[in-house]
Amino acid sequence: MKSVVAAAVAASLMMSAQDSRFRSGVDAVRVDALVVDGRRPVAGLTAEDFELRDTGVLQAIDSVALADVPISVMVLLDVSTSVSGSTLDRLKEGVGAALAALEPRDRAALITFSSDLRLRADWSGDIASVNGALKTLQGAGGTSLLDGVFAGLTFGDPTATVRRLLLVFSDGEDTSSWLPHGAVIDKARRTDSVVYSVTMRGSPWSRRAGQPLLFRSGIELSPRDRVVWTESPFLDEIADATGGTAFTTKDPGELRGAFTRILTEFRTRYLITYTPQGVDRAGWHPIEVKLKTSKGKVTARRGYLR
Repeated sequence: MKSVVAAAVAASLMMSAQDSRFRSGVDAVRVDALVVDGRRPVAGLTAEDFELRDTGVLQAIDSVALADVPISVMVLLDVSTSVSGSTLDRLKEGVGAALAALEPRDRAALITFSSDLRLRADWSGDIASVNGALKTLQGAGGTSLLDGVFAGLTFGDPTATVRRLLLVFSDGEDTSSWLPHGAVIDKARRTDSVVYSVTMRGSPWSRRAGQPLLFRSGIELSPRDRVVWTESPFLDEIADATGGTAFTTKDPGELRGAFTRILTEFRTRYLITYTPQGVDRAGWHPIEVKLKTSKGKVTARRGYLR
């Protein structure tokens, strides 16, 4: 087991050479999109069913894939004092069930965060080894949620032909991160990981909603990051920015259902690939994905940085 917090903090100060930037080729962009009619996933769609705009410019879609791409799941778990005991037991069971549902060609890794970050299991197709590391977890310490999400985004699977899922669990409060909110959101915009989160509310360790933590002990990169609010919508924001979903529960017994639902939903997402035309290469690219010929709601990331 090794601490990864130093690498995560250093990576926030310079561009990582291994950043995954939506590229499946020299210029291609990949967008993971969920399409539902009510709560039912819509299957059988092709490139002709979608309309995609990059910075307001209509784009020609190169390909749309549904089930033919392996999944890489980075499991990122809060193991602070606030989730110790029976909650941690239910957490292990829930994540274990999700790992058991992975296919032989899928891959997984495990990072935990409390007062520090630890890489418990590196990327592997041997899901049993990841599950073995999961069973050894114990809860203690503070909650470095922002640092943890940054690390999960940074240490992505180096395999090129995969769909990247960052699966985050926390009780929702950050008490010990170094990195500010804006640095983590920026990192999410520069990767092609889709973030799904599960948050436990109502912990006896929770502070009163809206109570500020008047800065932790970390790096101040922006005056906006001086005050960190408990019960913040950070996980909602990071999920929304990447086209994922944020789930909330008060009952540890619901964790198993939440994790298995996330994995099932992720497998129904479409991977849309296109080569940008008529837009500037550098900077922020807002993306808009709609259906042309079918009924349904499309959820995808709001854009990307190049």
